[in-house]
Amino acid sequence: MGPYEAARHIPGVSGHELSLAANRHFSIPTLNGAIADLGNAHARLDISQAPRIRNREDLLLPVSYIHL
Repeated sequence: MGPYEAARHIPGVSGHELSLAANRHFSIPTLNGAIADLGNAHARLDISQAPRIRNREDLLLPVSYIHL
């Protein structure tokens, strides 16, 4: 999604403003650094304690979590 398409979904912001912000703050080295940070954060996760997801029903919340 480009800046002009994104601006259609954000009230009060123009595509030109989003484009200027993107051009000032994003670069290939910055994006590569962000990708490396995400990879490193993922590598530090302790997934041994993560619940096992075998099917769609495992993703549903138990009734005890639903507060009406």
